[in-house]
Amino acid sequence: MGTTRSRTAATLVLASLLAASEGRAESCLATIQSPERASPAKTTYRFASPRHAVDAAGVHWRNVGHHAIRLRGAHSACWSGGTIEGPFAEDAVYECTLEHGYRGGPCAGFHTTAGMAPEVTAPETVIEDVLISDYGDGVSLEAASGAVTVRRAWLRDLHDDAVENDFAESITVEHTLIERAFMAFASRPRSRNRIDQRGKVFTIRNNLVLLHRFTNAYKQKRGHGGFFKWPEDGSGPQFAVTDNVFVLDDPGSGQLALPLANQIAECSNNKLLWAGSRGAYQAWLTDGGGHTDGKRNNLARLQALSRCYTVVVKPRGQSKEAFLAEHWDPLVARWKAANPAGRAAAQAPAGSGSGSTGSSSSSQTSR
Repeated sequence: MGTTRSRTAATLVLASLLAASEGRAESCLATIQSPERASPAKTTYRFASPRHAVDAAGVHWRNVGHHAIRLRGAHSACWSGGTIEGPFAEDAVYECTLEHGYRGGPCAGFHTTAGMAPEVTAPETVIEDVLISDYGDGVSLEAASGAVTVRRAWLRDLHDDAVENDFAESITVEHTLIERAFMAFASRPRSRNRIDQRGKVFTIRNNLVLLHRFTNAYKQKRGHGGFFKWPEDGSGPQFAVTDNVFVLDDPGSGQLALPLANQIAECSNNKLLWAGSRGAYQAWLTDGGGHTDGKRNNLARLQALSRCYTVVVKPRGQSKEAFLAEHWDPLVARWKAANPAGRAAAQAPAGSGSGSTGSSSSSQTSR
């Protein structure tokens, strides 16, 4: 009992130190003397000169259509802060057709929408400390984008992909809270684009990720998506997956919830929380075949990843809410307390934000 208590205390101390170090993490604004101040009336930002940056702390955009914030230019980009809230509620549809759940009346599909759409041709774009919610995608790279780093972001209630990379760039997502996304990390080129990504790396480091099946899904398929959406021909980027906590509940058949065992650049210290039933977990273990690592199912893939993945399955008789309260909620609370996006959301009045115009229509200019 004493050993268990000591280990628990050590774990809590380590978590507190990690949270504190995240809160003090350096910003991409640190070396910028005169960053551009963002405005809720402006939605396209251009990086046309070296060392340009946008400071969006305290600025609030609401209900901007299509891609809410666009980043353009040929020089390395720094975006810091801001809250970007979309118009897509829990029951929004992928497209306004019957097969996607549309039943008539006013409709705006979430497909082709994103909170942020970087298309900066320089080697790196940094997006940090931003809250994005209620869109299709959270961050969606455009065709001309260079590599992107997303860090200390809060990506919440996203009906499609939290971070989408359709055009074969190296991506880093770190110290980020992904809370209720249909799919987490997507790096599958569109069908008309044959792109070999095997020289790229998708780095996923020290994140909290919880998936969610919204009322309406793509073609109304059962369950939510996977943590990863990768090409089915082996041409996808390498996985670097370290120090993450993933929550899985009700994935659809064939969804990729684990890294492909033959495409791993780095893998260590990941935890998978199964919040569904024991029966559903057993069924999931026998699913997951047909991917390009040759594993017959998720059980075989877990065995191959046993050095870098730990699985915690919800006990019989425990509710999902109680399971998450034990294993997930404390991590989320610490993240929100330690990171600017979480603190800004906690401090903002309900339905408003510092810098907000208070009007969705006035936020849809400067495209």
